[in-house]
Formats: sequence, structure tokens, C-alpha cells
Amino acid sequence: MRCLPLVLSAALWAAAPALGATFVCSVEEVGDSGWISPELVIRDDAPSGAVLVSDAVVLMVAGAPVAGTRISDSATATVYGWRLRNFTSGPQRQKVSRMLYRATITKGSLAVKVTGRPEGYDNSYIGRGTCAQK
Repeated sequence: MRCLPLVLSAALWAAAPALGATFVCSVEEVGDSGWISPELVIRDDAPSGAVLVSDAVVLMVAGAPVAGTRISDSATATVYGWRLRNFTSGPQRQKVSRMLYRATITKGSLAVKVTGRPEGYDNSYIGRGTCAQK
């Protein structure tokens, strides 16, 4: 599956609370599966625990940002997770039950590692890049 380049507008996040952080990440996939988007946005409202995630795959599958979770938060990195469920992919319209994603953002450098894995399969997709905190 190929993802079209993603253009995220500031209006998409305008309703987000003033507290928290928004990470805008540029990601380069290792390989060319198309399951890892070149741009990823994570909105983390730390006080409430609400996390929103958007990228080209999310927008193509869900049509809007999806809820995520803050899996862990240490002195060195924060790990976020999100899932996409029950969609079809590719020209053969292959059914995908669940795609599991994880993004690890290293504090200080804001380096990011994104992984995607179809649930129930051994294969996974990886991307690396950097984020800017807004």
C-alpha cells in the first residue's frame, strides 16, 4: 500500500487543550511498504492522558485522527501506541483485522522510531526520524 503525502493543517489540532504537547515528526521508512507515513503528528494532553495520533495511514483508514495511549514515560523516552482495525488494503482488497503501531520519542534529541505490525503476523515495519515539539 502506498500513502499519499500528508498535509496536516493547524486547524486539525485547534480544538486541542492548551496544556500538553504536539509532536510533528518526519519519518523515513526502512523499506518501502507504505505502512509507515513520512509525517506523523502526536498530540499528548498530559494532564488528562488523552492522546491523538494522525498520519497518512490513519487518515486513509479512519478518516480522522485516532485515539492513542501513552504506553510509558521515562526520563529518557515516551512511548505511544495506537491501533487501526478492520480495514481492507491494496488492489486485492485484503482484509486487515488490526494494525498495531508504536512510536518511541527520545527526550532531548526528539528522535523517533515508529513501528507497525499486523496483529497475528511476524512481519513488522520500521521508520526513524526526528520530531519538533509544538
